[in-house]
Amino acid sequence: MLTIRTGVSQHPTGWRPASPGRPVCRRLGPVRHRRRALVGWRALGLVPSFAGPATYRANGALRDAARAADALLIETDAPYLSPEGHRGGRNEPAFVAVTYRAVAAARGADVSALSATTDAVAGALFGPRW
Repeated sequence: MLTIRTGVSQHPTGWRPASPGRPVCRRLGPVRHRRRALVGWRALGLVPSFAGPATYRANGALRDAARAADALLIETDAPYLSPEGHRGGRNEPAFVAVTYRAVAAARGADVSALSATTDAVAGALFGPRW
């Protein structure tokens, strides 16, 4: 298990994952550490992904992180963690559009530009399979 706190790997210096990936269900910690966490993840070949919780009104921290990320993915996390407007019910893949809109707005981009960004990131991360 890889533990990253405030962007610093808890593994020996020079350790890297066997292949690129994405952190799942992570906490970014205090505001002053968020950008450092993102930089640390990226240095390890990890790409942050954002799901329904990034749309919750009280979760500006995730939108701030999405704004600061140089590379990111958007996911549904279905059947869990439905986005705002669908909370309390089963999450569906179609609801990823709600997350795209919220993250695009946070980044000051339109959904088409964000989609092109995430497509390029997914291609780089997953390779020819993508």
